[in-house]
Amino acid sequence: TAYAYTEGQATLRSSAHRAVYSKTRKDDPGPRVVVGALPSRMRDTAVFGVDGPALRALRAAVVNLLDRAGADVGSWPASASASSSSERDLEDFVVPAASLKDLRGSARGKKFPRGPANATLAELVVQDAAFLAAFDALIDDAILPNLRSRLAACGVSLDVAEETSAKDAVGASGGTMRRRRVGYVQRPPTLRIQPGPSTRYVRPHSDDEYGHQDGEINFWMPFTSSQRTRTTLWVESERGREDYAETGVDAGECAAFHGTSKRHMVPANESACTRVSLDFRIGVEGFYDPKWVMRGTKADHDRREVSL
Repeated sequence: TAYAYTEGQATLRSSAHRAVYSKTRKDDPGPRVVVGALPSRMRDTAVFGVDGPALRALRAAVVNLLDRAGADVGSWPASASASSSSERDLEDFVVPAASLKDLRGSARGKKFPRGPANATLAELVVQDAAFLAAFDALIDDAILPNLRSRLAACGVSLDVAEETSAKDAVGASGGTMRRRRVGYVQRPPTLRIQPGPSTRYVRPHSDDEYGHQDGEINFWMPFTSSQRTRTTLWVESERGREDYAETGVDAGECAAFHGTSKRHMVPANESACTRVSLDFRIGVEGFYDPKWVMRGTKADHDRREVSL
């Protein structure tokens, strides 16, 4: 194989989230949760279908976003550019090799990877109202129903009890009321572009390295065909086993897994096609502390609160 990408990062990504060393981290008390750890079955990797109007609208929004991303992010070949956006294959999108090189800058004396293409992609995702609306619709139509079903199957009540007072409930002298459990959806999600043929890969890691919590579930969703890119998400079965197995998730599907405890990775894309995927996390109230941020974490993800 004549590799076109042999230096720098494996992917372009729209997220600026990162963690740097902090001397105070050893004193960090960690998240404060009401219930405790997620049930063990919620840590299992599960693949489920998400195909439908919401996914098709989101894919179209991704194509439109990349179409105006600019030369540093990439472009379609001339033959594909002449097609309508709905007919373009994301697998044909081409990223300049120079945009993936591990450019380094400094901030307050600390070194960290960055690059103009990543910054451009991040800005586009944050500002694209059509993309974010399509993402919200997919969450509501396809992701939350699956999450609710899995939580209920594990015995997690979708309602929580809350103490009230006369000020909280008109006509009541105080007591307990029930309301829906809250989910905390990472928004915007992270858009990733992994071109090939490449020797670069996403290293095995667990998300607690970057300040993510036990009470979060990861969702990983490819827009491109794994048959064409021949690369996908691999996850270990239990923490520390390093028995990585591919999830088998393909376009039209989503993989849910516990990325905080289970190391995961994406092998090098040795095909001539580009992988485009979306990933995000949802924290579950009672198991997740929305106020906690690991010391040293920079540019943490924003969250949208939803009803479970």
